Amino acid sequence: MSKLFERMEIALKNTSRKYLFQDIFNGKTASEKICGECGNTKTSVQEFPFLTLDIKDCKSLEECLQKYIKADEIEDYKCEDGCGKKVTLQNRSSLAGSPNVLIVHLKRLDFSFETF
Repeated sequence: MSKLFERMEIALKNTSRKYLFQDIFNGKTASEKICGECGNTKTSVQEFPFLTLDIKDCKSLEECLQKYIKADEIEDYKCEDGCGKKVTLQNRSSLAGSPNVLIVHLKRLDFSFETF
């Protein structure tokens, strides 16, 4: 799918419709890192043409979305922008902007470097 989008964007590059795919399919995700000590939040926003959801141990699309936005904890993270201490950091993702057409890629397979 991404190869098709890439080729279509190249074909439209020098036309008046060069942003057609971005306007229709691109959404935005926000990744937030929140310090557990001082509450300092660092946010980065990225555009995506399709949303990849891990479906392992999920019974519905709603469960996959809940898993996607669930915060992960990172131990012994140094809060450089806030308190400067080693803290437990919460790392979470959310949708910052939804596209006109949302394509959901269901991640069905995991590659294991141990077993190939």
